[in-house]
Amino acid sequence: AREGLSTAQFLLNHLEDFNLYLTDNKDLNSLDSSWNDIIENNDHVKFVPTEEVRNYTFAYVFKSPGIPQHILTKKYQLNLDEVTLTSNTQLFFDIINSSSEKALTIGITGTKGKSTTTSHIYHTLKSAGKPVMLGGNIGVPPLRLLEENNQIRESIYVLELSCHQLAELTHSPNIAVIQEISEDHLDYYPDFETYYQAKTAICKFQFETDFVIYNQDS
Repeated sequence: AREGLSTAQFLLNHLEDFNLYLTDNKDLNSLDSSWNDIIENNDHVKFVPTEEVRNYTFAYVFKSPGIPQHILTKKYQLNLDEVTLTSNTQLFFDIINSSSEKALTIGITGTKGKSTTTSHIYHTLKSAGKPVMLGGNIGVPPLRLLEENNQIRESIYVLELSCHQLAELTHSPNIAVIQEISEDHLDYYPDFETYYQAKTAICKFQFETDFVIYNQDS
């Protein structure tokens, strides 16, 4: 969906001499016409039906947030010891953290209230005249924010981050805002503890100069 399309477009805009394979449970004709445009205009891009994925070898796999990791290993038979598993959000943080033009990232997570809080923070900073951008789970994939912003330095990225976006992250935002975490998504996670642990990347990889804002009574 949005993240997959954003990831494909970002890779095509910034990489050369590579093969890009796209896959989805739906057939190509059922997907947004943008996918057909990408394949028709790029000889090194190919659509692979999900049942054929196991016949290919990949260096990197960009997983959409809503796909459980066990689907990759059981259904697609991917060996995650031989593949670098990443995502739109992971690549965004990789780029931000490796750039000499340091930006400020603010991440918001929780079970309820993420979108409201994220919007409030964004509009407050924008009203104050700050160079701020809004994205993440709220609608605009992080990599698309980078495409829209030619100057990373001094920008503030306000991101709503779902448990699915956080689960495999190896970076944390500079400022982490944690809403109440209650039982949810138990159709995706085997128990509440696993769901809770998926959220912990919001601050797990922070540095001493970073901040976490949370309800101490929660």
